[in-house]
Amino acid sequence: MQAERMEQDGRTDFDFFVGRWKVHNRRLRERLKGSTDWEEFEGTSQARTVLGGLGNMDEITLERASGRVYGMTVRLYDPASQQWRLYWADTIHGIFDTPVIGKFKDGRGVFGRPSPPVAAGGNKPFPPMAGKPGRPTGLWISPASRNDTAGLDMSHGGAA
Repeated sequence: MQAERMEQDGRTDFDFFVGRWKVHNRRLRERLKGSTDWEEFEGTSQARTVLGGLGNMDEITLERASGRVYGMTVRLYDPASQQWRLYWADTIHGIFDTPVIGKFKDGRGVFGRPSPPVAAGGNKPFPPMAGKPGRPTGLWISPASRNDTAGLDMSHGGAA
């Protein structure tokens, strides 16, 4: 019973990413400005599980037009909220970003950052995401299967 609950609660959502991958990335050049201009670049990634399956981490090398970038992601699953928190760091900034938070449903994962409180007369918050205010930053679509030579399309607007 416990194994079945663990399997269904979402902690295996990123298991497809474990291993060594060649990846194709798409990144909006200007985020949250209505831009449709994408930067596309190749990379390699190696991911492994941590904390007995409650998370995973990867190291990635990105071959961008501006030069090589190294990055890492730590993904931690919270069984109580059934949500993931994704922390990203790279050689451009050298620190972990504020995590994006979200979950998968039907093989599709949507992640965002909570909007900061808005002061009177200040900027308006971003539109709600799943009924909560937030800043949508990423979309993951799980591949149906994997092999060590397969490409993984990580279409998102989040990474560096």
